[in-house]
Amino acid sequence: MSRRRSKAVLQTCARTVCLFSALLAISMDARAQEPAITAGDPAVVPILKLLGEYCTQLRKDFHNYVAEERDTQKRYKRSGELDRERHILADYYMVSLPSAPTEQTDFREVLEVDGKKVGRSRGALLKLLTKPSRDLPKEYDRLKRESNRYELLWGSAFLSSVALVLPMYGLPENQTHTAYSLAAGEPQAPDQWIVDFHEVGTQTILWRSRRSQSSGPLPASGRFYLAKPDGRILRAEISVNLPPGDAAARLRYVVEYQPDKDNHMLPGRRLVFVYDPKWQNSLIAESEATYSNFRRFSANSRIVSWEVP
Repeated sequence: MSRRRSKAVLQTCARTVCLFSALLAISMDARAQEPAITAGDPAVVPILKLLGEYCTQLRKDFHNYVAEERDTQKRYKRSGELDRERHILADYYMVSLPSAPTEQTDFREVLEVDGKKVGRSRGALLKLLTKPSRDLPKEYDRLKRESNRYELLWGSAFLSSVALVLPMYGLPENQTHTAYSLAAGEPQAPDQWIVDFHEVGTQTILWRSRRSQSSGPLPASGRFYLAKPDGRILRAEISVNLPPGDAAARLRYVVEYQPDKDNHMLPGRRLVFVYDPKWQNSLIAESEATYSNFRRFSANSRIVSWEVP
């Protein structure tokens, strides 16, 4: 694959995929009009109840964290040879804003690229987040543009968001348009459940951006690895096929979670793979990020630091 072709595919990924937001795209009443999807295996029903309770509680607890993100991004030629590689150090913020206290969002502040410092001094974004300001949306957009300048995978500010997005596939309100079953052909370990899922219907978590050729749903399929007996997410995977176009692609995301001192499951590692179906599903780009040094922050700008064991 030529460098131009690879770049076109990745740029299309950035234009096409955006997060589905109930606040912007659809009301919960519209979701309720869709028929509930019955689990294919009755054995998965009590597991889904635990998963739904866990994901609901996670949405309440998992906010106002900042972590150190170390991301290695690679882009490949058609021959499979490495084209480019980049190492990015960033502060990754997971927050709930006062305007939407039950919703999670994330911010990313790039600090170093290939070992060289870039951008502003560390903590500039924290000051912005902890001081109420009408300029927050404008400043956030500016910071996002700054961060994206350094990416080999265009739009990987969204790719970081995957750690927040994957638990959404287990929320009770999203279970009504998702089919679940115990993983076929996969031995169920004594300490965990393995649950496959795929979205059914038009109200999907991911959505084609209005900037793409046509906006619309992006159904995903995936797998949860859940801890027994409480249904905590240990690992989650999803795959998404982008619609046919000038640069169609298949995306695969993997997030592995780790417990903090209070037994909350925080992202430990995030993997992203971009494939091009027009070239025999060859891998054209990948990203591997690890997260450490999680800290909590509050509205008065105090940071309480602690390490994930």
